[in-house]
Amino acid sequence: MVRKGVEAFGLSQGQVHLGLPTVIPATGWDGDARGWTVLDRMQDRQARMLNARTQARRRLERDRDKVFLMTAALGMRQWRDSVAASWSGGFNLLAFVFAPPDTEPIRMLDSRGEYFDIRSGNTWDLFFPGYYRSDSGDSFERQSGGHPVGHGFARDWFFNPREFDNFRRYIETESAGRWQYSGESDLVVATAYLPEVGDVTVDWESVRSGQVTDSGAGTHTLTLGSVIEKISTDLEQEHGEESYGVSAVVSPPVAKDASHSGREFMVAVLAQLAAALASKPLGL
Repeated sequence: MVRKGVEAFGLSQGQVHLGLPTVIPATGWDGDARGWTVLDRMQDRQARMLNARTQARRRLERDRDKVFLMTAALGMRQWRDSVAASWSGGFNLLAFVFAPPDTEPIRMLDSRGEYFDIRSGNTWDLFFPGYYRSDSGDSFERQSGGHPVGHGFARDWFFNPREFDNFRRYIETESAGRWQYSGESDLVVATAYLPEVGDVTVDWESVRSGQVTDSGAGTHTLTLGSVIEKISTDLEQEHGEESYGVSAVVSPPVAKDASHSGREFMVAVLAQLAAALASKPLGL
């Protein structure tokens, strides 16, 4: 399940660890951080997909002469292997819950985290910016700027306000203001592309966001539990909804500035007119 200790110090790029949880404390996007960084996780998923493809191709090669022994179980395995063997890159959902320790989503995480971890499975990743896990003890972590979070699933989680703020600033900047922190409990989703080879790319224009239910703040949309259930169902059943099933929370992507779009349209029209005039004889 979730390993302790090492997660408080982050992972260097390129390290691969299998079986990692999908409910993840994270204090940084990349580089040094007291917790998993987002790019670490994406690189890990990328490496695991490549490894799964290699293993699937080997099994298909071994099984290619077993047609006369075909069973329903073998047929299903070969079908799954054929899907895995064809992987050459793909999209992955990134979801972030920006919520301080005294909010309803974090209290729910503390009481239901084990199930949330199982439910999200290997389908998608849910990050909690500003949080990290450590078994170094409250005294040490407090001296390092961390604050203990919970007593259940989050009993070894700590919250670092400075890292939370750094993460907030990073996503606000990279998304060009498509999301700005409300000050309460925000869900932010975006699409990342994991290529077969090369760097992970995030489509910051795909960012969608909104506030998760928190009765203390007077917000009533979807609870953290509902968000996890709906996103997991949407991805498992391949509904392909633009909102990943959580339209009650997230708003549509921010459209381009109307005046900017208008200028682009006028430039295109003028260019077409200029080309048409240039093709006609002078004086006509």
